Order: sequence, then structure tokens, then C-alpha cells
Amino acid sequence: MIRKILFVTFLFFTLQGWAQDKGKKTSPQDSVAVDLSSMEEGVPTIELNPGAKLEEENRKRKKKKKRNVFWGVKTKRKFTKTTRNGKTTFELFYVLKSWDSPNAYPYQKYYYNSDARAVVQKQTVFKKHGMPLHGPYYKIVEGDTVVTGQFYKGVRTGRWTAYQKNNVLDAMMVQDKKYYYMGFPKDAEVSYYDADQKRVKEVIPYQHGLKDGYYLKYYPSGALEIVGLYKEDEKVGIWMEYYDRKDRIMRRKEIQHRKDPFDEGFEPYVRKEWTKTGKKTYDHKK
Repeated sequence: MIRKILFVTFLFFTLQGWAQDKGKKTSPQDSVAVDLSSMEEGVPTIELNPGAKLEEENRKRKKKKKRNVFWGVKTKRKFTKTTRNGKTTFELFYVLKSWDSPNAYPYQKYYYNSDARAVVQKQTVFKKHGMPLHGPYYKIVEGDTVVTGQFYKGVRTGRWTAYQKNNVLDAMMVQDKKYYYMGFPKDAEVSYYDADQKRVKEVIPYQHGLKDGYYLKYYPSGALEIVGLYKEDEKVGIWMEYYDRKDRIMRRKEIQHRKDPFDEGFEPYVRKEWTKTGKKTYDHKK
């Protein structure tokens, strides 16, 4: 009789627990796996959350960055060293491992000339010139970092910061900070000839709400028509105009603007002019 009562009581609580568990949702953390390979004396071991170790290893493997790879592109690490006026300057940077042409529209393109062991800036870059810069860039003078930035296939992109030394505090302070996107100032006003935005028409550079940087205007053919520099909302230096030629750069007109944005009263004037055949027809100095 006692055995029957104990059996009924045991069965009641067992069924009640089963009913409660039936309504619960299980999670991967609650799951249980039986590892038969590690049985000892016929008793299997129990592993909670099976596959957790493998998941953790995969997660760590994904987090590990590939060396010298930026935006999915393989690069080589390079540096230059120059000494002038007793001061040593280092440039630390990366270049493309295999050749790829920079975007044709940005005016300034940067590459590493291995023969001269120097970083060079040009309007047009070909494979014979050297490999375009790609990845982080640092310029260090006498142990102090004076410029930091990054390149994307030969053109500036992201944040570029210039520093200068505060002799009173004996520390490097931020002198200038500018932002770029694939060769153009990030806030630049860019207009296009086509709806797909592949043929650039005009680039008006803006930094911190003011016109600052290279102004660019292109012909429908893609050839450069006008280029000039803005500083503090003012045209400065020499502005160039070109003929519509894709095979070569043909100068048309050279205009002199103020050298300093705060040089009030300066009147721009034409310095030189050329024909389509390259013959000079006007020279202000003569």
C-alpha cells in the first residue's frame, strides 16, 4: 500500500513538471548535448550549449584584421627619410601592391616614386610614375607627428589633421583639420553631366562652410576646363583654363589672383594666353 502511494505521488509530480516544461521555450544556452566519445565506464558526459567553443573561435578569427589590407585592398608598407636644415623628416605610408588607376577627376593624386624614394603629387598618374598611396599616412619631423591622414588609391580621403608645436606647453597642438571623400573635400558641391553621376561637371570645394581647396570644372568630354585654388572664400594664386583636349593638356589662359585671401584691393589680370596649337599670343611680362 505504501509503495502504491509513493509511486502515485512520484508520478503526479513528474507529470506536473513535464507539463510546465512543455510550455517553456528553450534557447541555445539551455540545450544539452550528449558526448558519447568521452564516455567513462558507460556514463556519457553532458555539454551545455554545444558548439560554443567553435563559435567563439570563429568570432575571434573574423575580428582579426588582415595585415596591410585597407578597404579590402592589399598594400605594401613604405617610408621616406629626408634631412633639411638639420631637421629629419619621416613619411610613413602604404602603397598599392598591384597597379590600379586613381580616380581621374580629383586634381591632386599621390604616388611613391621608388627611384627618387619620394612621395610625389601629380595631376595625372600612370604606372610608370610609381604606385599610388593607399591607407594611413604619417609625417613626422624630429620625432613629432605633424600630419596624419589616409589615401584611397592615390587620392586623399577621410580626416586629415595638421599639427604644430606649442613651445610654451612643449606639446603638439591641432593646427588644421580637413575632411575629404575620394579626392574631393567632403562638403564640396559636385555637379554632374549625367544622372548616373559618373561624368563630373563642376566641383566647388567647401571646408567648414567656406570655399577652400581646388575649384574644378570639366568639359562634357571629361577634359579639365578650369582649375584654381580657393582660400577663405577667395580665389588665390594662378587659375588655369584649358582647351577641350583628351589626348593632352593644352593651356588656353593663365589668370593671376591675389596671393593672400586678405589682400584687399587686388585686381585679377590675365598673365598669358595660348592658341589651340600651343602658340603663345599674350604675355603680361612683355
